[in-house]
Amino acid sequence: MNQQSQVQVTAEAETVKAFIVYRKTDGKIVHRHQIHVLSGTKKPSEEAMVEEVKALAGRIAGASEAEIGVLPVTVDELERSFELQVDIQAQRLVGRSAPR
Repeated sequence: MNQQSQVQVTAEAETVKAFIVYRKTDGKIVHRHQIHVLSGTKKPSEEAMVEEVKALAGRIAGASEAEIGVLPVTVDELERSFELQVDIQAQRLVGRSAPR
């Protein structure tokens, strides 16, 4: 008789970084991304996180990596980003412009 025991491991994840991915032409946000790691594990470098986010978001948004920018933000800014866009010149989040 083959008996299997199940072991449940619970590890806490922490948010390492949050990112906004935007179109470089107009600042429109095309993707929001958070990276989490398990507590006690090695965190990736910021450069590695940006490259991973850019590649993934490019595939999701159907854009080349050259067409999109990645902006590190706080989790609070990420949650509010549905009302925002990126000021391309200043590289920061701003209120969304009214449609023309």
